[in-house]
Amino acid sequence: MKTYLSLNPVWLKPTASIRALDGKSIVIVEGQQRTPAHIRVSDADPKSQHSGLCQVKVWQTSSDPMNVKWADTGLTPPTAQAHQWERYLTEDALALALVHPNRDDSEYGELLLEIPTEPQP
Repeated sequence: MKTYLSLNPVWLKPTASIRALDGKSIVIVEGQQRTPAHIRVSDADPKSQHSGLCQVKVWQTSSDPMNVKWADTGLTPPTAQAHQWERYLTEDALALALVHPNRDDSEYGELLLEIPTEPQP
């Protein structure tokens, strides 16, 4: 079964099309769920076993509005508990060209990743 997002870094051979993803915004669609995120392409440490490879991280930072804590000074605005969600694009997602321009709602993300609901061959 093909996978499209991984919890762990996925090391890929860098290409011009992969490098072009860096800094872009993306909407990840899984069924009815839409997750806006950012893309960061990072090179492996040149001294590591993954030297010469890169990873493509999609991430989003959000805060929990239900967990707001007020500072005791009276002058400081409220702060919230921040959460970071991150996944890594896999070779399957990139090889099947599942990442493409977001023509329908580009204000939420320049790109779109539609996770297939049916198993891919």
